[in-house]
Parts: sequence; structure tokens; C-alpha cells
Amino acid sequence: MIPEGLRAVDLGDLPTNPTKPLENRSLITSTTASVLRAGAVPLLLGGDDSVPIPFFSGFDGFGPITILQVDAHLDWRDERGGLKHTLSSTMRRASEMPWVERIIQVGQRGVGGSRGNDLADARAWGVSLFSAASVRTHGVQPIIDQVAPGSRCIITLDCDGLDPSVIPAVLVPQPGGLGYLDVVELLHGVAQRARIIGFDLVELVPELDVRGLGVLAASRIVCVILGCIANQLQREKTASETRS
Repeated sequence: MIPEGLRAVDLGDLPTNPTKPLENRSLITSTTASVLRAGAVPLLLGGDDSVPIPFFSGFDGFGPITILQVDAHLDWRDERGGLKHTLSSTMRRASEMPWVERIIQVGQRGVGGSRGNDLADARAWGVSLFSAASVRTHGVQPIIDQVAPGSRCIITLDCDGLDPSVIPAVLVPQPGGLGYLDVVELLHGVAQRARIIGFDLVELVPELDVRGLGVLAASRIVCVILGCIANQLQREKTASETRS
């Protein structure tokens, strides 16, 4: 899966502390930036759907960036209980980052924590929205077509974006989500058009799994994205060697 000359490195668990959210976010951002400065592609696994916010922050200086999100919810709430970095605010916070030039959101089918103006705000910003129903009707090719050729893309995947029959191990399961092969086709399609420069997978709750189905699907998705990124890096390496 990983071509010769490339390697995947597990940096282990970050030493986060649930009582220190500010320090946690700073650690995620600084670690992401360090990986990018080393010339590698960061993959972040675990945590709730607020974790991508500091992950995206680590890409400051590496833009412009397209973010493609798979999620059952819109995640455009400005604040929740007075807090602005919650799992309901992920994409609104992303939209405020100057290095983010495009947002594509896929799989929405649940209200979640959204407020009445959130959808209008997302559309006004210019988000391309593809509901789970539209994926069922039209497939993932219209989504892939929205990714600009040659763009730099982060893929952020909330496990509840997939149908609970695929990944039941989530906090808020919503029926009617994407299938496993929908996601695989989407990842391969994006990798053919854009350079994937980051990936995160969040909201997996193993304690809520059913016969290991969710963990199996999530792990296979990670393997797929590793293969996509490795193939991209190998093509770039080959092209560089050919030019020299």
C-alpha cells in the first residue's frame, strides 16, 4: 500500500487534558504545523468534532486550502453555551480562517445544534452543500467536480456522516447517511483532482460499536486515505526525478 521510499509514521497520542481545552487546541495546532513543516501530510484520528478546528489552524501559511467535510450536521453554529470552539461550530470557525478559500460539505441530514440562520450563513459564504439525499440520487461525482484541479485539500470526516449501518459507533446516529463505498469513491475521486494535504477522522465512539463494524469501517477508510496520499507523493517524487 505504501510505495517504497515512503513511510507512514505514528506519532502516538497527544498528551491532551480534558480540563485544559485551550492548551489542547494549541497542542493540536502546533503539532499539525510541525508535521507540515517537515514536508509530511498530517492525519489526525480521534476526538469530537471540535478537534478539526485547531487542526485547520495548523495549516496557516500552507494555503489556499479547500476543506471537504463529510458530516451528518451543518456545524455552522456561532456559539454554544457561550463557547465558540464546539462540535457544532467546526465549519463556521473554518470559514473565518483566511487560508481557507473553499468549503464543500457532504452528507448533511440532521438538525443537530444548528440555528435558523446557520444554513443561510453557510450559503452566503459560498459553501457547496451536498445533502445525503443528493448523494443517494446523484452519487459522489458532482461533489468531486466541485474540487478544483490542482487545489490543496483537507478532508475532514465525522463518522456520523456515514450511515449507522456502516459506523454505528457515534454519539448521534442519523439514518440515511453515506455508504462505505460512497466514501471510498469520494476519496479516490478527490485524490485524482487535488493534492490531499491533510485528513482527520473524528467522532468514533468504540464503546457504542456493534460487533466491531464501525471500527472496521473507520480503519479501512484510514487505509484508503493513506493509499491515496502515498500514491500522490509517489507521483510527485517520480515527476521530480524525471525533471532532474
